[in-house]
Amino acid sequence: MWLIEKYDKVQGFAVFELLDEHQVPAGFTDLELNGTIGGRWVHIEAFSTEKNYSQDDEEALMLLQTIEERVKALNINILCVPLTYPAAIGFWERNGNSNVGTINWVADKEEKIACQFYKKSLSENVE
Repeated sequence: MWLIEKYDKVQGFAVFELLDEHQVPAGFTDLELNGTIGGRWVHIEAFSTEKNYSQDDEEALMLLQTIEERVKALNINILCVPLTYPAAIGFWERNGNSNVGTINWVADKEEKIACQFYKKSLSENVE
């Protein structure tokens, strides 16, 4: 988990997991990609700030930049996130992520929520 703090107050957090190329995140099914993931990757499980993706959400940008730096330090070049919320989709697109497919989030035994699956390659050598 990563936290963003300002004046000793948590402004945002992110939770992630490291996955191998063909792994589907826990709690998800039916991953359909336009291509491949391309290696080990980081799945963003939760990402939230106080402003929750508003246009002027500096904390979200700081949090994302921190995640990207730490992911690269782990020698992983791929970051993926399933999304449904339009403001979240806009934020991730503005920051270099592309829609590469779909995935279903299993909310409970009887309900699956369709998500767009977004990917960002953090290295020029990864497609």
